[in-house]
Amino acid sequence: MTDRSIETEMRLDGDILHIRVVGQVDVAEMQRMMAFGDGLAEKYGYILMLADAQHSTGISADARKLQSDRLKRVIYPSHTAIFGASTVVRLVSNLVQKGIELVSGNTYPVSFHRSEAEAMATLVAQRELLRAAKPRGQGG
Repeated sequence: MTDRSIETEMRLDGDILHIRVVGQVDVAEMQRMMAFGDGLAEKYGYILMLADAQHSTGISADARKLQSDRLKRVIYPSHTAIFGASTVVRLVSNLVQKGIELVSGNTYPVSFHRSEAEAMATLVAQRELLRAAKPRGQGG
């Protein structure tokens, strides 16, 4: 059993979902991330996520399945910038992303960074691209 005395933290800061992953992401946490993402997509027309993976051990198999099933149905315009991920977490994330792309024909942008500042700079640049590509009258 995982020690949940320190849980994954999620908070919104404008149009960016900040996530600090502690341990392994489980189904309940994946559902929370999806709910936050749905809210961002509804409000802004896109999703931006900044993920601190310094204390992450990955995503549980059930949470990966939930994510995969969801991404087969819908992928919002988005970008996820992850910093502090171990080599193993990066490898698993890339494999999951490639698997989803093979099965669904869709992909979602993810980038890995050494620092939070570098990840945030990527999201700032992506925000402008996503806003420019958004249909008029959608979101804030």
